[in-house]
Amino acid sequence: MSMTTETRTTIEPNNFDWVSAHAACSVSKVFHQLQLEIRTDIETRNRLSTENEKSKYFYTCASNGNSLSVFIESQSVEVEGIGVRFTRTPKGIDAYSLAERLLFSGTVTLSNDGQCRIKVGEIEYNFWQFRKLTLEDVFFTNVARWRP
Repeated sequence: MSMTTETRTTIEPNNFDWVSAHAACSVSKVFHQLQLEIRTDIETRNRLSTENEKSKYFYTCASNGNSLSVFIESQSVEVEGIGVRFTRTPKGIDAYSLAERLLFSGTVTLSNDGQCRIKVGEIEYNFWQFRKLTLEDVFFTNVARWRP
């Protein structure tokens, strides 16, 4: 079973191999997949930046095994503290501000429709939705003040 949450599989109620699906939905595998997808998001956001934005700042990331930090680098504007740090936990993935404030605590789960998801509170998110939830302010809101 693929971990890509964008793909839908028809589940036969009596034939679904939930054990294999659950094993494929481990925290380690989800964190690795999330890291790859976040790096792609960063590349896409940098590519979509206007020339004005590119002259002021760019998005980057750094990892150290159990965490991945996404942040802005700049030579011309003050960007300190704008970013998100994703940390792998025994049950899931937590997202912190760079000031170490917990933003979201996600639990990796196999949903009732057989998809690997990240649950925050009572809501189950596809991977892209979790990335949007955690990175939208970094990519769009916090930098709006530098746009013309």
